[in-house]
Amino acid sequence: INFFLDEPAFVNITCLVEVESEIYGTGKEEIKIVNNHYCSCDKSHWCSYRWKVLEKYDSFEGDDFVFKVEAVENITEETKEEQESDYKFFILPTYHYARAPQHAYGLMLGMVDKAGVYLKVHSSFQFQKDFTRNYNLKFFDGAVKRPELAGYVGAMFRLGCPLYVRAGVGGGYKLLLHRVAGAEEWVKNPDCSYTGVGLDGGLMLKMGCFAVSVGTNSIIHNSDSYWEFNAGLGVMF
Repeated sequence: INFFLDEPAFVNITCLVEVESEIYGTGKEEIKIVNNHYCSCDKSHWCSYRWKVLEKYDSFEGDDFVFKVEAVENITEETKEEQESDYKFFILPTYHYARAPQHAYGLMLGMVDKAGVYLKVHSSFQFQKDFTRNYNLKFFDGAVKRPELAGYVGAMFRLGCPLYVRAGVGGGYKLLLHRVAGAEEWVKNPDCSYTGVGLDGGLMLKMGCFAVSVGTNSIIHNSDSYWEFNAGLGVMF
């Protein structure tokens, strides 16, 4: 369907055709082809729209097709930007590593166009509810646990077509627990345990329907801080 526009606009396109019905017989019917379709004219001001008519062609009678194109809204810079907005959703499983070694696993999800938001959580999945803080004068048998749980929320911005940068804040804890020799008692090591607010930052690269991220996150405890490297691989749609 080819038509002429003075300037870019949103258009409604309808078609008046003869349709055969088992109940009403043959009659005229106005078919909506598309509503609020954005048309950007070329230099000659001609626009076109491809109608997938084969899905309904068998119900048409005759060859007298009348098309009606109606402009419903002129394109301003604001409406053009809204029309071109294309938010992408992403879900990435993540892996976290720090020296010790410390391993944690998590999930990052969010939405972004030129700007967006994200949520990221991770855990070491080593949980210990009961432990003491009396670290002195204890003998340990060498067994350790490293419970960790943290979450971050933040903003994401597009640097280029496939590249995004993120920055966020959050909090959590990372503990180091030792088991007392000859007992099922766990004691927290205060020199290697962190609880408090944290920062998160990194980059994400879109490759087709996949996304790869790298970054770092922290937990700040008093004047000290604990940092981890993180990486993720997931989908973007």
